[in-house]
Amino acid sequence: MYAPRSPPPSPTSRQLAIIRFGLARIVPIDDEAPFAEIAAAAGLGEVHVRRLIRHAISQHVFQEPRPGVATHSAAPRLIAEDADLAAWVRWRADDCWIAAYHACEAVARWPGSEEPNETGFAVANPTSLTMFDFLATQPERASRFAAGMRLYAAHSDLDLQYLVKAWSWGELPKGATVVDVGGSHGEAAIALARAYPSLSFVPADVGGRIRYMIHDFFTEQPVHGADVYLYRACFHDWSHRYAVRMLQALIPALKAGARVILNDVVVPGPEEMSPGLAAGVRTGDLGMMILFNAGDSEMAEWARLFEAASSGFHFKGGKGHRAQGCGFWRQSGRDIVHS
Repeated sequence: MYAPRSPPPSPTSRQLAIIRFGLARIVPIDDEAPFAEIAAAAGLGEVHVRRLIRHAISQHVFQEPRPGVATHSAAPRLIAEDADLAAWVRWRADDCWIAAYHACEAVARWPGSEEPNETGFAVANPTSLTMFDFLATQPERASRFAAGMRLYAAHSDLDLQYLVKAWSWGELPKGATVVDVGGSHGEAAIALARAYPSLSFVPADVGGRIRYMIHDFFTEQPVHGADVYLYRACFHDWSHRYAVRMLQALIPALKAGARVILNDVVVPGPEEMSPGLAAGVRTGDLGMMILFNAGDSEMAEWARLFEAASSGFHFKGGKGHRAQGCGFWRQSGRDIVHS
């Protein structure tokens, strides 16, 4: 008589074990380690370590050159050598996985919610805070998320050259002011300032033409009368309801003819995506729902967002690109004029 087999372990469980217990760091980079030594260093039982590592080996993670001995393959070696990558894998395999597990409970508990604290992440932890507010109370987990964002920002598809070339910045009048809303450390403003010396920027100092300012983009924009307000990867963290609020907070600062430039995700229509591309795009979109009750938008949805915010916005469309090997299309520039 045979018992039914349990479902196979997911790759995520293997990743979590390797990262949480530091198995990649324990195995010497250019040497080998017996399972018994790895178990002792990790504070685990040898039987458990043997099973975890041999399952990983079946997926080309680690090697077993002879029975009971592990060496690195490319993947765990990279994790051992790159602290940011290790932190990001931990974030994905631990924090995100548990949030995804609770996503169905969240959508059942709060049907149709657009609130950022009514998510799979909120159920998993549990908390009544948004993910960002919760991470502010959890320094170690926040550092894992920050490490992942550093890796994400380094992706070729997010190279600032696309932003610099996406729009006719050079046609702005000399001394024109560009406000990089939610600009973090100012990387976008610095890149634009170097390419267009005649412009001034608000969010690092490049010849005195860039200044930082603390601002909550859900409150009224303090810099009035600027020529351009740039939002780079700000909106897809927020649901439609909050994105409308973000834009409406900007309106009192806008002069006639001011432009709003977005550099953000544009989801292709279903007919434009191959199955392989669709898998990556839909997974990313679902991830935003699980963490934030947000998501990525098609071009028509971007247009409707500005219509909902104010009849004074005139959506001028945009252009996109997709880097080779990347599962996202990026909107390099979207021009909205406010009258």
